[in-house]
Amino acid sequence: MKRQMFFVSIGLVLVLSTGGCTAIQKILFHERHEITTSDAKKIHPRSHLSHHHIRLTLEQAQAMNQLYGQAIAAEGNVITYYEARPQKGIYGERGNIFLVQAKGESGLLDILVCTTDGQIDEVLIKDGRSPDGHLAISAQFLDQFIGRTLQDSWKVAQTASDLVDLPAKLRPLAGDIRTSEEVASAIRKILVWAQVLQIQ
Repeated sequence: MKRQMFFVSIGLVLVLSTGGCTAIQKILFHERHEITTSDAKKIHPRSHLSHHHIRLTLEQAQAMNQLYGQAIAAEGNVITYYEARPQKGIYGERGNIFLVQAKGESGLLDILVCTTDGQIDEVLIKDGRSPDGHLAISAQFLDQFIGRTLQDSWKVAQTASDLVDLPAKLRPLAGDIRTSEEVASAIRKILVWAQVLQIQ
């Protein structure tokens, strides 16, 4: 047994030393950014859910980058999402559920976003509470995204006077404009994906 463990240890060291750290991590741990059925059920628990993944062509990636205004995609990237549809004889809702990440005050935030017909229907933080038990992002902040489309303002208000400007800017999290901007940018990215890929 000790001899087997020795060879396993040597194998891991060799893999890690030859740049295989990412591969090992993928084997040992689930990738944080991959959406799952349980994630999608947090938004539409009674709907029929089907999983989709789309590998981007060069043209699709270029269209996303142009629409977003900076590089967010490359040829070969995979966009994954769940399509929610009502089940026969059972109540349910329709929509397309994505997961995206944003940098928060205490690390990366996994954000679940549902879109329908080019607008945001619902936004949830996947792990809603930080290690200290407080909400990672307030529900009031996330509620501002409901109903937004790519044609709406995605800018975060920097001063009190910005809040009365039109088109209406987003009210930032108290004392954390940077996280507010990161979350807004991440959510807007999903609408870009949906538009270019014609996910309705």
